Amino acid sequence: MSISNDIRAMQDSAAVAKVCVGPGWGWIVVEKAGVRISFKGYLHDGGRTIEGRDAAERAGHIVADVGTLDMLDRAISSLNGHFALVVETPQRVVACVDRIRSTPLLWGMSRTMVHIDDRGRRLKERLGYTIDDVDFDQALSIATSGYAIGGATLYKGMRQLRPGEALVVEGGLALTRRWFIYDAWRTEVKAAPDRRLSELHRSIIERLAASANGRPICIPLSAGLDSRMIASGLKEVGYRDVRLFAYGRSGNHEVQTSKMIAERLGYPWTFVRFTDANQRALFRDKRHEQLLWNEIDSCGCVPFEQDWIAIAQLKEKGWIPADAIIVNGQTGDFITGNHVPKAFLNAMPPQDLSTRREQVISGYIDKHHAMWRVLSTPQMRARIGALLESEIQEAGAQFEGGAALHGIYEFLEYQDRQAKYVVSGQRTYEAMRFTWRLPLWDDEYINFWRHAQVELKAQQNLYRRVLEADNWGDVWKDLPVNAKTIRPRWLVPLRLTAKIAFAPFGAERWHRAERRLFGWWMDSLRVSAIVPYSKALADNRGPRNAIGWLIERYLGMHNVRLDDLVVAANFTCP
Repeated sequence: MSISNDIRAMQDSAAVAKVCVGPGWGWIVVEKAGVRISFKGYLHDGGRTIEGRDAAERAGHIVADVGTLDMLDRAISSLNGHFALVVETPQRVVACVDRIRSTPLLWGMSRTMVHIDDRGRRLKERLGYTIDDVDFDQALSIATSGYAIGGATLYKGMRQLRPGEALVVEGGLALTRRWFIYDAWRTEVKAAPDRRLSELHRSIIERLAASANGRPICIPLSAGLDSRMIASGLKEVGYRDVRLFAYGRSGNHEVQTSKMIAERLGYPWTFVRFTDANQRALFRDKRHEQLLWNEIDSCGCVPFEQDWIAIAQLKEKGWIPADAIIVNGQTGDFITGNHVPKAFLNAMPPQDLSTRREQVISGYIDKHHAMWRVLSTPQMRARIGALLESEIQEAGAQFEGGAALHGIYEFLEYQDRQAKYVVSGQRTYEAMRFTWRLPLWDDEYINFWRHAQVELKAQQNLYRRVLEADNWGDVWKDLPVNAKTIRPRWLVPLRLTAKIAFAPFGAERWHRAERRLFGWWMDSLRVSAIVPYSKALADNRGPRNAIGWLIERYLGMHNVRLDDLVVAANFTCP
């Protein structure tokens, strides 16, 4: 699997790496026998979970005690868990992230030094980057999706490690090695998939319970499948101290179902109400600003802060105690197939090479790079498409032959949206000094779904079937799944009237009008409250949802104006 992607020579062959990670945010530094190890996270050893200094020493010496680069790839791939690691020896420096990039690591080069950091803004200052160093193609990617593509960041020359990637600095060279790729285009027939998945579900829940070792486990419980699976699984294995909570607008579809699940499982449950007032207050909170928007900024992704208000309030009330482990349902929805577009479920995919390429690239751009209508130009699509195709080729995927197109699409989402934006939600927990686990990003779970055939993923067929058959906690037969409601209630007749009025103009016109007229009010998390409704209504640039305004804010903090990118989006693609 190892692929050398990025090889750079330093002007000084004796140059070394300067490592700057932490302080805080869970980093541990261990120096032993001439080896300096910086480690964050946890490792799994069978059913046992290793943390702290023990995990750092184990990971560090496994990586330090190898010779060739191929041996290094095998050594890193033997580490199971969620971690980031930097190992410094007199001969070599190795920095690596796990299979989901649960903690970002960034790097860049000066004339004589490779700089490795976990904080983008600090690295930007050390490298002396300014607005003149902005990569406008990547700025366009962030503007349209919320994240950069591949190993790039907002700044030319500043790189980020992709999931399953390592940086090696040795002998005047800096090179990257991909020891793991989510190559979902390589499918295989699974024997007895229902039994195997059922066993795997029990295994990862038992591992979670053993890891927690009696500590409180707090779960943000939605009306969907994934957090329900974790909560009911803990009930199934007899874990006692589980606390469930929901958040958002009062009366949103998540709340009632979440409460019913908790009652049936017999676990305590609470609700944190999100309002326009507390969302606006969030962006006046200096601690929130400093931690998520400045200190831990990766310079490649807008912060994922969905549950900051809930975690902060529950911590203040003592409902989430200091020794709690927070466990969310990420990312069962993606990995079990719910993001596979219907176009890829066709048993007879197109045979023409250009059509196959277009189906993947255009489908991905339509879904994930369409945050602002004003940026959705042919030129933008060409520029973003070229970046995406480069990542596909570099990973070894090909559009021709027997490659499964859904797998190429999933690879792109795994590498960028999931591993950069979604997984970064763990920074909220770390900012408040809580431990976390991601059982549905477990290495075994990733490897099970990675090569699964599309018919097992379609409409989450296998996942739903196994959950319903096992029926942990008796919460899978008669409790609704994502039964959405429109709130506030007074909006219902107005929206219906508008829908009827727009019916002659087609579905696309109606959806555009719905987003503009009603999207601000219908946002169940009230993120939209960061701008007044009058501004939302007047914004003719066409934001898809409230995240668009967060992205505009994020880019503005890097002195990149969204309106300038509109001009860039109309440049002819090189």
